[in-house]
Amino acid sequence: MKIESIPTQPTQMPRASLRGFERAIVPFHEKLNQTALGQRGIAFWQKYAAGQFVRWLTRERWRIQGLERIQAAPPKRGTILVSNHRSFFDMFVTLSVLFVEYGMYRNLFFPVRSTFFYTNPLGPIVSGLFSGFSMWPPVFRDSRRTTLNPIGVRQLLEVLEQPGSCIGVHPEGRRHSNADPSLFLPAKPGIGHMVHDTHPDTMIVPMFIEGLNNDFMDQVWMRVIPARRRNATPIRWVFGDPMRAGDLREKGDAQAIANYILHEKIAELASEAETGHQTPPHRQASAGD
Repeated sequence: MKIESIPTQPTQMPRASLRGFERAIVPFHEKLNQTALGQRGIAFWQKYAAGQFVRWLTRERWRIQGLERIQAAPPKRGTILVSNHRSFFDMFVTLSVLFVEYGMYRNLFFPVRSTFFYTNPLGPIVSGLFSGFSMWPPVFRDSRRTTLNPIGVRQLLEVLEQPGSCIGVHPEGRRHSNADPSLFLPAKPGIGHMVHDTHPDTMIVPMFIEGLNNDFMDQVWMRVIPARRRNATPIRWVFGDPMRAGDLREKGDAQAIANYILHEKIAELASEAETGHQTPPHRQASAGD
């Protein structure tokens, strides 16, 4: 598994701005996610451990639509996967599907809030078990957000230079639990800023997901208890057509782009999900095979 185009001097969070537990765990995540050796280790764990567990746990519930849209046009650079946000597990399960089952992408990154994941010792344990420590970079929500979050975006833009990299983001910024999954929270402009700042050939893939909740043990019971297994809630994905960042910039400023992706493109995919039309994907060789 070859890791390409890692900057010789990758951007790092300024150590003087970090506090408490962050001073140890932020550099640790940077070392893993910004080096070829670290990325190979993460990919190995995702493919043969975490991804296999997620696959076993959820495979019978998968309902996938539109996968052929992204299989038809392999990206020349990195990909930003943009989705509505229903549960904590949305991106973990999604990228397990794409990476483990269909051999798409090879370096996966999940930006997460700094609170808990970078301030609580349990945070790295969750990050390690579920993602191989690829829950990175941290997104700060305190007074440091105006200085540190742009640095995190720069780190993501650097990894997007690597073909095969994929970043999973949620423009809503937080989970919502409305009974109707097609109703979204307001879009935040972060994805729009990334579209403006990344290479114009970076591909943006819209995605709609429903069927997961935030209760991990509930996911387990739906797999191991026969009565729950027979009536388990399907996990449904609808993938949209990839869009070039350069083309999306014509939609306007960062907020306009974020609104377009969430409230137009992902909303259209939600409508497709309601029809139940499922397109049969073709399985590809796994990355590195």
